[in-house]
Amino acid sequence: MYGFNWVDLVLLILLFVSIKTGYKLGALNQVIIISVSLTSLFIGGALIHRILPIDDRTILTIVNTNLVLIFSIYATFKGYDYSVWLHNKIKFSWFRKHENFDSRCGVVVSIIGSLLGIWLVGGGISRLPFVGLTNSVHDSLIVRSLHKVMPFAPNVYSTFNNQLDPNLEPYVFNDILENPMSYNQSDYKEAAGKATKSIVKITSFGCGGIVSGSGFVVADQVVMTNAHVIAGISRPVVVLKEVNFEAYPIYFNSQYDVALLRIKPQVHSFDATPMILAEENEINTNQTVSVAGYPAGNLGVTYGVIQELLNTSSRNIYDMGVVPRNIYVLQTYVKQGSSGGPVVLPSGKVAGMIFSRSTKFSNYAFAQKSDQLKEIILYESNNTRRVGTGYCFSD
Repeated sequence: MYGFNWVDLVLLILLFVSIKTGYKLGALNQVIIISVSLTSLFIGGALIHRILPIDDRTILTIVNTNLVLIFSIYATFKGYDYSVWLHNKIKFSWFRKHENFDSRCGVVVSIIGSLLGIWLVGGGISRLPFVGLTNSVHDSLIVRSLHKVMPFAPNVYSTFNNQLDPNLEPYVFNDILENPMSYNQSDYKEAAGKATKSIVKITSFGCGGIVSGSGFVVADQVVMTNAHVIAGISRPVVVLKEVNFEAYPIYFNSQYDVALLRIKPQVHSFDATPMILAEENEINTNQTVSVAGYPAGNLGVTYGVIQELLNTSSRNIYDMGVVPRNIYVLQTYVKQGSSGGPVVLPSGKVAGMIFSRSTKFSNYAFAQKSDQLKEIILYESNNTRRVGTGYCFSD
């Protein structure tokens, strides 16, 4: 629970060590070392899938991630060597005569650098599919205090999240015509205000990366999402209000791209209210809705318009077979990670679930209808038996 915990104790010890090291190194050395280290990490992270062109995504992620870390460590040592050379180069200057001042400034730099490091690492750990460690970091008094005055998760993690997520949404439709989009502002605000209360992020290690998608609570301790979000995953983690919960699959349908997860009992309470799915007569074309989810791993809500009901057929998530579908065509903007998010009416009820987007237009997405989802919830949400999740969508 929130408050001082073992993570805070470790951070205080590290901060004390950092202060002593900072006084010894001085401000100039640390500025150079920190700058080189962070720059190398950001460059390596941006190029992580372009370093070695390996076909197997799992091997590619492991190999290139380790190469990025090795490069960053090497760059940090070279930065240290350069800082020492520069320090000696100016030893007869004013700077050398005021070396004590540099040491005192080094303490300040070390404190600032340590707090920035805690913020960055804490933001990264909070996005990892762990339960015990992630929740301990999230509950930490120091980490929570930093997140109150700084952004919770730097944008760099969104980019990194996209690069490491192997289970992208399936593009299964492109037979639509682009029309101008207009929406009702008041309806959108009303829907958006009710959309985020029971939205969850779903994440896990697997399939050669960190899988991430969206979902929403549909019954007590039960979450609905797309099958392609958890395909090939054995230990999904559900994130609600920044707290991680262990879950397991109780329903997996690769044909219709629907899955249900049940939350395992644990210390934190999974206290989300199930969302109500709308009846078909409550949903109209040209209806303004909100689309909620975790695009790129961050909670987001955007507007949308239900353009039409489309009776069509497509292949399943593994691009095999032919599946008849009755879906809603939406004019909205969705991104990687939005899959499994609900389409919410101004009443707060769910009209459908996002599962794909257009290959042709960036502002079109597709959602499974609520009546199809209600039937699955009715017959499958009481299951307690674990089921399989097929193989990785990217395989």
